[in-house]
Amino acid sequence: MKSQNLRPIIVLFLLAPLIGGLLSGSPPPLQFFYPPNLLFFMVLYGGGALIARELRRRWNKGIVSLLLLGAAYGVLQEGLIVGSIFRPGIFEGVQASFYGRWMGVN
Repeated sequence: MKSQNLRPIIVLFLLAPLIGGLLSGSPPPLQFFYPPNLLFFMVLYGGGALIARELRRRWNKGIVSLLLLGAAYGVLQEGLIVGSIFRPGIFEGVQASFYGRWMGVN
């Protein structure tokens, strides 16, 4: 693989956790930049971004497909990996606790 093709991949892998983790405010900055946590976020967010990018390129689809792939990955990540979609007590004691549940889904 040429270095020209590798640069966007590296940038996406490094930029995705910054956008997904830091801009959301989910982890505080000190926790985010702690090396094991940063590696975890790079694999979690960067890996998902790279998978969506690669599928879009292989299928030769447009931006709408990329947005749908991103939404599907977000549901997969929150539902299966984090478990926040179906776990009833995950938001107890935090600001998001007022959102509630409907038909077994947070």
